[in-house]
Amino acid sequence: MKVAAKNLAEATIEIMESEDEKTAAAGLFNWLKRKNKIRMLPEIFSEIDRQLEVRGEVVAKVVSARPLSDDENLKIIEKIKTFGRYHKVEIKNIIDPKIIGGLQITFADRLILGTIRERLNNLKRELLKI
Repeated sequence: MKVAAKNLAEATIEIMESEDEKTAAAGLFNWLKRKNKIRMLPEIFSEIDRQLEVRGEVVAKVVSARPLSDDENLKIIEKIKTFGRYHKVEIKNIIDPKIIGGLQITFADRLILGTIRERLNNLKRELLKI
């Protein structure tokens, strides 16, 4: 019996809602490993993102050079809500000092680059054109 990524995504979301994300991820990964279907992971993750977006839910990965305050996270959530029909936004904060400052935000199919490193790279490209 062939199992579609859509069905695995639905089951994973259901487990995430009733238990926790680590349990859901571990269960999915172990099942895929036993069935020799690890290669399906990217398709399943895309389907999970799609299903959550349809439901108005999105997980945003926010990369910053320093930890963000609750107020800063709330501002990011409110801004993300203006991009679509999202009513539930979850933030996953990642600290990466290499970006120097600013933010890199990834959610749904969007990437917002507002880092100092990105600005410096753009400036370097412009200067090399001269």
